[in-house]
Amino acid sequence: MKRSGRNIHRKDVGTVWEDHSLLNGMNRPAFVKTGMLLPVIVFFALLFPGMVVLGATDLYAFPDTPEAHVSPSGRFMILYHTDGVHAVFAGDESGSGIPDYVESAAQYADSTWNYLVGHLGFADPVMPGNGPYNIILEKRGDSIFGETVVNAGGQSTRTYVHPTFEGFPGNLDAEGSRYGSLKVTIAHELKHASQFAGTGWQGDAGNIHWMELDAVMAENLVFPDVKDYYRHLNSVNSIFRDPKISVPVYPWQVTWMMYWAERMGPEFMAGIWHRLASGEMMTDAIRNSLAGAGLSWREEVTRNYLWHLASGAYASGADGFSDRFDYPTPVPSPVTGLLSRIDGAQFNYRPLSAGFHKVVPAESDTGDVILFVMASDSLTGVGVYGYRDAGPLAGANSVSDEWLAGGSLPPADGYA
Repeated sequence: MKRSGRNIHRKDVGTVWEDHSLLNGMNRPAFVKTGMLLPVIVFFALLFPGMVVLGATDLYAFPDTPEAHVSPSGRFMILYHTDGVHAVFAGDESGSGIPDYVESAAQYADSTWNYLVGHLGFADPVMPGNGPYNIILEKRGDSIFGETVVNAGGQSTRTYVHPTFEGFPGNLDAEGSRYGSLKVTIAHELKHASQFAGTGWQGDAGNIHWMELDAVMAENLVFPDVKDYYRHLNSVNSIFRDPKISVPVYPWQVTWMMYWAERMGPEFMAGIWHRLASGEMMTDAIRNSLAGAGLSWREEVTRNYLWHLASGAYASGADGFSDRFDYPTPVPSPVTGLLSRIDGAQFNYRPLSAGFHKVVPAESDTGDVILFVMASDSLTGVGVYGYRDAGPLAGANSVSDEWLAGGSLPPADGYA
């Protein structure tokens, strides 16, 4: 799998206070009736993954013999050049005779294995008896961070990583963007290697979008301070900007996948990949894992989108992503008509997508909020997020003054 460099620029946004609600369900029309003060955010979700089965074969060949450095654990062999087009970033402050960049790559590979395989239990890409896993520092293209391909014989993989990351997008790593890119690329590509080791990239485990979203999630687990994925979040195609685009789409929907690791814990994702290895689809694997934990797919998907809503200028309290204050402010669509009442509003969404809508009530509006949703499938769920510019909306004992309600409505005959 390849990681292509794309510059996505962020822009600042102002704080806006509004009331919100969110609806989640199937790809059928929904009718929303509200009483006074009801703002509306509507989304629908359905299992509808696409599939791409990946395979790659070819033998790598440097133009001449590369130098080699084995990682401290002995699990990884870093192959590199010190001159020519594939020369690694120069510098040897340690005085070991090995470029610092190469030594760092080896350390990052060991760190990735220790956390993903040794701690979390993801499949091991380092095959016993095959010697160290090869990581080749080589340019695969002007904007390619790295690539993982299948070796001849189809039983194992090797990984390519850019030798300098000169001119690549920046990130927030304390050691600088060059080493930040090196960290997340090694974690990203070794996650692909782990995917192959566990599943052979067969079935839904070979869906390129799920594979890539999972690998970005992994790079953030191993190296959470780099934040390389931030550059994707302000895209017009991200969930923050357009939740109506069906999941999965890489790279813009990375936070949809990161939700599961953050909400459920990273071990949850290791369990997902064990299920994928048995032939389950990604959404079925998530649904069944949630059921095993006594949780509802419908409610958790609803909460996933609520977490996206509670970001940027809408972030507050204890609810939402850990980086929610740094994420973009979502852009809900205004609902036209009377602010205090929306009768028969109808929304149509594709499977596994969402819609954020808002209503700002007039100062004269008072009374209870009533939400009435009519849908034809029990997967429909609704969540409400309420804000005001002064004083709490929730009760005094609430953990968040801004949190009004969330999750999903209980199903009833003909309604959900």
